[in-house]
Amino acid sequence: MQVAEVPAETPVAPGVRPLSVVLVGSQQVLAAGVRHTLELDGVRVAPGCAEASVAAQVVVEQQPDLCLVLATDATDATDALAVVEAVRAVAPAVAVVVLSRDDADVEGDALLRAVSAGAAGWLSLDAAPETLGRTLRAAAAGEPALSRRHVGRLLEVLRRSHGRTLRLPDGRTVGLTAREHETLQQLARDTSTTGVAARLGVSESTARWHIAGLVRKLGATSRQDAVRLAGLAPTGRTASLGAADAAVPGQRTRSAAAP
Repeated sequence: MQVAEVPAETPVAPGVRPLSVVLVGSQQVLAAGVRHTLELDGVRVAPGCAEASVAAQVVVEQQPDLCLVLATDATDATDALAVVEAVRAVAPAVAVVVLSRDDADVEGDALLRAVSAGAAGWLSLDAAPETLGRTLRAAAAGEPALSRRHVGRLLEVLRRSHGRTLRLPDGRTVGLTAREHETLQQLARDTSTTGVAARLGVSESTARWHIAGLVRKLGATSRQDAVRLAGLAPTGRTASLGAADAAVPGQRTRSAAAP
């Protein structure tokens, strides 16, 4: 994001309360750039946090209009979904928007999960800096904040998603998208990230994102547990997983994050 493109600080009209935003993101340099861009546009950036696990607590303390979650890779994207769910659970009046790099592997399934969890939108860092504040104000007012490219991806997944329903052993009924169902089928063949990525035709980081979302949705404790809950018999090898592959959403640590 080229913050230098914002020419001067935008004054806030008299009597108008400035938009307040909490930033959540582990990359300090990026967070500082986004903060600078927003403050030049008259946005009040409240003290944020680097860890997704404490985002909801910070939002409750700061009471912002909007929570902006920085997601620059697959690990951050997984955390972003957790932030959306956690913040919406404790502060439903606070809009949550995800901001990622345009070249991140953000597929329609990821967008659908975020929007379904209550996100007000998902933006890209390649957007013109001077439009960010305006877009966030609109999101805080209840308007969707999605780039045209992300809208296209979201529509694509909605068109190809015919919906598949699983009945779990505990009686819960879970609906899966076409991509989630495909990921589950591949996990039954091989639980390794490399194997799933190769058969889905996506990068390993994207495969890890799909798997993490699936494990979370099923309420499973591991990839193998997800296959078991779905009533599928493993048909291939079960990998000996490293920390990054074995991590369960909500229990993930930064030390376990894969590059």
